[in-house]
Amino acid sequence: MLSDYHLISQIIFNLTFSLVFIALGIILISLLYYLLKLVRNLENISKNLEKVSGEVRKNIVLIIEQISKLPIISKFFKKNHRKGR
Repeated sequence: MLSDYHLISQIIFNLTFSLVFIALGIILISLLYYLLKLVRNLENISKNLEKVSGEVRKNIVLIIEQISKLPIISKFFKKNHRKGR
C-alpha cells in the first residue's frame, strides 16, 4: 500500500514538474520574442534619430549662413586687417 502511494506521488511530481517546465519554457520564449521586438524598434528609432540629426545639422548651418549675411551681424564679425600691427 505504501508503494502505491509512493508511485502515485512520483507520477504527480513528474507531471507537475513537466507542466512547470513547459510553462517556464513558454514564458521564456515569449520574453525573448518581445525582447527581440524591442531591440528592433530601438534600432529603428536610432536610425531615425541619426537621419533627423543630420537634417538638423544641415538646417543649423543654413541658418547660421543666412544670419551671417545680415548687414548688422556682418559688421560685428568683420576682421580688421591693419597694417603695421
